Amino acid sequence: MNIHINRFLTILLISILMVACHAFNEENATLIRRTPSITPDYKEVTVPVNMAPLNFVIDEPGAFFQVKLTGENNSQIRITSSNGKIKIPISKWKKILTDNTDGRIKVEVFTKENNRELKKFAPFHINIVKEEIDSYLVYRLIHPGYYNWSEIKIVQRSLENFKTHSLLENQTINKNCINCHAFNQNNGDQFLIHIRGSHGGTYFMDKDKLSRHDLKTDAMPGSATYPTWHPSGEFVAFSSNQVRQNFYSQRSKSIEVYDLISSLILYDRSSNEITNITDTNTATPLQTFPSWSPDGKYLYYCDATFCDSVNLAVDATDIENIHYNLKRRAFNIKDKSFKEPELIFDAAAINKSVSFPRISPDGKYAIITVTDFGTFPIWHKEADLHLINLENGEHKKLALNSDETESYHSWSSNGKWIVFSSKRIDKRAAVPFFSYFESWETIGKPFALPQKDPALYNHMLESFNIPELVRNKVNVTSRNFEKAVKQSAKKAKKEQGLENIPQWTKRNKEAKRSHLEKGIHE
Repeated sequence: MNIHINRFLTILLISILMVACHAFNEENATLIRRTPSITPDYKEVTVPVNMAPLNFVIDEPGAFFQVKLTGENNSQIRITSSNGKIKIPISKWKKILTDNTDGRIKVEVFTKENNRELKKFAPFHINIVKEEIDSYLVYRLIHPGYYNWSEIKIVQRSLENFKTHSLLENQTINKNCINCHAFNQNNGDQFLIHIRGSHGGTYFMDKDKLSRHDLKTDAMPGSATYPTWHPSGEFVAFSSNQVRQNFYSQRSKSIEVYDLISSLILYDRSSNEITNITDTNTATPLQTFPSWSPDGKYLYYCDATFCDSVNLAVDATDIENIHYNLKRRAFNIKDKSFKEPELIFDAAAINKSVSFPRISPDGKYAIITVTDFGTFPIWHKEADLHLINLENGEHKKLALNSDETESYHSWSSNGKWIVFSSKRIDKRAAVPFFSYFESWETIGKPFALPQKDPALYNHMLESFNIPELVRNKVNVTSRNFEKAVKQSAKKAKKEQGLENIPQWTKRNKEAKRSHLEKGIHE
């Protein structure tokens, strides 16, 4: 017993001596007239008062590191580290944020190499605002690749701490592909998700009830693909796509994903009926990425035209000539009718293409992803986010963009926060970034999803796909899906005359090879 006590005391004494060796007087520190290099970059960002700690790594040489966080009310946190990883205690972090709401925290970084002078870097700041962010982020965790879904997870992450919860892991359902999760106005009680494979179908969750549906009719060009909930919860609009991918022979580009055919459909949940949205007299349209306005009065979508040459053969030149515009149609909920299309943003006129329209909760703004061409921005380095003022038609490129891909994005329920996927960290995998939407004129510097291990992004191989902000916890697990996949899928009914829509007829060359090739979402 005495031996163990002596050993403990020896270790404790050594630890005290080691700390004492690194004790320092801040006033004697050598001032470095620049801010420290840190990852992730949290310098001068704006965060909500309920955000998890912004842990980071100090990318400066040293054997001893200290960070001092000081609020405007003089509240203070000190964190020491021997490896440069700064992990802020969550209880202290929450208190300093609460005490300094609508103010800012000054962050001072000190480093010391063995037997060398203490260095003090120029401080940086973290701004805190009272507008909270939704409590959860739901995303698909997947390895970046072209056609691989052997391991996919739908993950729910608390933004107020670091707790994660798997909603669905495809390992539990025979490695079926899972994608396109969608919530009704940030509501965790009402969402849907597609499963492709032996347990195929669209799975709807209403509170604690999970049901399996087959929304594919013979008249549709492909499965129900990109979804958007009508705010009433009575309808879901989908695009129905035949998606193909081609590979480039040049090193600068690897892959191009495109729609051979895509149309819009409306699913009436109460009648279990599929209704066509795309006009039957529209020649060779490509209509995709539907998105309802928050009041449910308009359906926004992306629209392009496939030229005749593409119908005969698909090559890079044809694909590079496809430019999607942003349009919308007024919706009458009483008879499920749509008025004539309105052009909202003419991207083709500036030789650009639009995808992922998302409307702000107040209905005033739309954020879109803009690329040089096509409809699959995740593989486009030039992909950027643009903001459209829907009241006057003005648009601009957002300052939050980087030199790498910015793609999928969504709004918080209060319209004050934007989450988006960006490849800016390693140019390969997408990571969620957040920005404070103060006004048309002012948007905060983006910051990466905070992690308990601040070095996680340096070695993580997976990509965060389709980040969606959710107000409340989603109460579903893989076990619930294991039971649901055993249900018989409820087959949707097609509207009378749906089978006669000409643009949904498979083109001759595609029909000849369709038995050999399946689309990405089929």
